[in-house]
Amino acid sequence: MAWMDSILNDSDNKSSSSGKNSNSKGSMSSSSSGGSNSASSGGNTQITDKDIAMDMLSMSKGDIEQLGKAITETTNPQLRLTLTNQLSSAINSHFRLSDMAMKKGWYDAKTCPTQLINQDLGEFQGIKLQQQASQQSMQQTAQQTMQ
Repeated sequence: MAWMDSILNDSDNKSSSSGKNSNSKGSMSSSSSGGSNSASSGGNTQITDKDIAMDMLSMSKGDIEQLGKAITETTNPQLRLTLTNQLSSAINSHFRLSDMAMKKGWYDAKTCPTQLINQDLGEFQGIKLQQQASQQSMQQTAQQTMQ
């Protein structure tokens, strides 16, 4: 999407030339309370760069979803090709945006479902070993009290 590319290119240029802290606040102010942090004085709401990036990620996901639906529902091959090209562009822009947000610590995407499964499995095995040790301890205590 062209609007996202222009913002991402702007962001790339600013971060490479200024070297500023990645948690800098945006310069926009808003009086709405749409998920932003309220400023301590005057009730004004400050919209941070993180807020903007998260909104852009959300919009990007919606764009990708809608383009996917449109591609599956169109019968015109030329239109399908055009939409497919737009989808590819939207996905690439989304990857660039999510990579930027992850680098700045704003977006915690899981890298691999297998990693999560292995982590859960390890935790389960640890719990199972604890239960077995507890049962053995209880059995030993029961045997000792019977003697």
